[in-house]
Amino acid sequence: MNVVVVHLSERLIQQKIETGAYPDAPAVVRAALRVLDERDGLDASRAETRLRLDDMTRGDVVDFTSEPMDRLVRESEQNSRDGKPVRDTIKP
Repeated sequence: MNVVVVHLSERLIQQKIETGAYPDAPAVVRAALRVLDERDGLDASRAETRLRLDDMTRGDVVDFTSEPMDRLVRESEQNSRDGKPVRDTIKP
């Protein structure tokens, strides 16, 4: 894949190379894409946190006691035995 960068971006890439932190332009672009990917994951976490805070504000919460946790563990174990997938929202 070929990518065309504007003058400002080209200058920023060159500056990163000149610092010695990156050997070449593809390394700079890979690092930038890695940061974007991390930011996207952080954005998703923030959105999920906002949803949970909204739940708490509405009082839509479950007290954390051993009973709900024990129930979740039993359900998870049974689902595992039944070959049911575990939802991503439950995975640690």
